[in-house]
Amino acid sequence: MLHLVIAALALATAVAADAQVNVTPDLDYIPRVDYAHWKDRLDIYAPAGAANAPVVVMFHGGGLTGGDRKDETRFGRALAARGYVVVTASYRLTPTVVHPGHVEDAAAAFAWVKRNIAGWGGDARRVFVAGYSAGGYLAALLGTDVRYLKAHDLSTTDVAGLILIAATFDVRNRPAEMQGPWGPDPHALEAASPARHLGPHVPRTLMIIGDQDEPWRLRDNRDAAAALRKEGKGDISFHIVEGRDHQTIRRRPGEDQAQPTMAEIFKFLGDPEDHHRRERENGAGKSSALAFGDAEGRAAQPHVR
Repeated sequence: MLHLVIAALALATAVAADAQVNVTPDLDYIPRVDYAHWKDRLDIYAPAGAANAPVVVMFHGGGLTGGDRKDETRFGRALAARGYVVVTASYRLTPTVVHPGHVEDAAAAFAWVKRNIAGWGGDARRVFVAGYSAGGYLAALLGTDVRYLKAHDLSTTDVAGLILIAATFDVRNRPAEMQGPWGPDPHALEAASPARHLGPHVPRTLMIIGDQDEPWRLRDNRDAAAALRKEGKGDISFHIVEGRDHQTIRRRPGEDQAQPTMAEIFKFLGDPEDHHRRERENGAGKSSALAFGDAEGRAAQPHVR
């Protein structure tokens, strides 16, 4: 069954190249300042004619020392072609800043999206936060440590869901040479870890990692999923994708996107047309309370493949 889903997604990706996606680049989400290299900018990928479409805010990887929102161009176009409004955001990097500068920028980008995305046909009630690697860490921290969204008069209830691809949950698990963005203080490392802030307030979550990723990161993801379930979070989906490592969990050479990864993301997000249909049938007030999942608003059950 899964191979049929993957084949269908491969075809959808090919069609996506021809679908009309409107791109608005280089929007300043912190207009009161100007960061070097436009690290306070975001790009929006919107389907033509979008109206009340679910929104995904995507943060790039790079160890908090490299990378850029432009790295997520393919991701933005692929999801927009399927009916989602996608926002890819840059953030300041080490050595320009250290923690918490990166996540403060991420929170500012999310707040900008909540308050402005309707202008691009996005539904501000349904804003998901996604990230890959270091970007997954930032997304996880936004969804666990309430301080960063609170600074913008927001909370984790404003996040429709988290999509965490090969993320870090406990910074102390990272090799010492990869801890530079947080500094050497072990207490600071603990406080900066999403694993330190898990609880029932965490939004619905999708976690994806390859079975060939680094052992410490695999263990870190397994521990975080177990801890969330222990907290009573039944809406955690945890997937280990066979034959993929830290890079190929996104794409292999010749791939536009890693289809097993995208299959889980699309299943987690649900079909935008299903959401619109429920709004027409039930009224916006009722359907807005439904999570993207199955037709009854139930989240996908956790499993490992």
